[in-house]
Amino acid sequence: MSFPVFKRSWVIQPNEIVSFGEGNGHITKARSLQAITARMTGLFGGIASIVDSSDGVALTTSPARWVAANPDGGLVWDDEGAPHAWVQISLPRIPCELLIALEDAAGVVVIASAAGFSGGDRAHRPTALDELPLLAGEPFRGGDDDQVLHSWVATDGRAFRFLTFKGGNVDGILHVERPLVVVDGWDTPFIAKAGPGTDASLTYAELLAIDAGYKALVTRDGTAYPLAVGFTAECIGGGVPLGTALSGKDKLANAYPLGSIGLYTASTYTPSEMSPISAASRLGSLADLWWGPDDVHVGVTGPADGSAQIVQAGHVVMPWNGTASFLTEAP
Repeated sequence: MSFPVFKRSWVIQPNEIVSFGEGNGHITKARSLQAITARMTGLFGGIASIVDSSDGVALTTSPARWVAANPDGGLVWDDEGAPHAWVQISLPRIPCELLIALEDAAGVVVIASAAGFSGGDRAHRPTALDELPLLAGEPFRGGDDDQVLHSWVATDGRAFRFLTFKGGNVDGILHVERPLVVVDGWDTPFIAKAGPGTDASLTYAELLAIDAGYKALVTRDGTAYPLAVGFTAECIGGGVPLGTALSGKDKLANAYPLGSIGLYTASTYTPSEMSPISAASRLGSLADLWWGPDDVHVGVTGPADGSAQIVQAGHVVMPWNGTASFLTEAP
């Protein structure tokens, strides 16, 4: 693959094994989510912090509850209204707040503007007036295998990317990021996604669609509106993405082509929830995330000198830290 210029500095933790919680899928999910929050707040200091949390056991809440709990039963999973675990995380350089709650069958992941969440006790998670549910399906599903967690944290505190793999495929995705380039009029400029992975995760077919699970907020006259977000790609005639149209290496550069990724929104909500944004609006572009060729396999690194500074996952390419391997299943 050709080598791009990075716009951000990254701390990357690859190939972290999250072991299967024998006989209890909720334990596996709790282990994954606790590991992700630890990397979000700990890989690079000062860019994310836990505001408050509950382990579902102690009568009072505290930022330390989620961190200190043993995920093998020490983070309680139960319905809203019953004692259960949750964690509220501040990402001030985006700015926004993220909340993860181990409630209901699948769990809850929601995001809000910098105004953040309030309230919360052992049986109820905090809420926000402009909170945006992210979860579409059951993330970090666990099943009957160990998971592999890959973490990317930008040192400017404006991008957090987490992928879990199981059995060769993406199993879970948590991605919160402030785009590098933001269009005028977008007053809460972040995108976010939390959800399960499939065989089609991170592909052109998934990410170019408006229903891939990426969401955003925009405020108009004091009201926050949800936006569905899709990616854009460089295309040739007929609207075919460059990485799909060009088979093999670029004939001039003798390298696989990498394409920039932009963002757009289109309203897909009911009239009562309809955003004032038009049916097709550009939102900006992402840094250090590129379209790769669709004939290169997951885990292939570049450039050709073996330094492994970039890696392909699905049809997208991201920075890498020189590690020779990119595991998609536990050894």
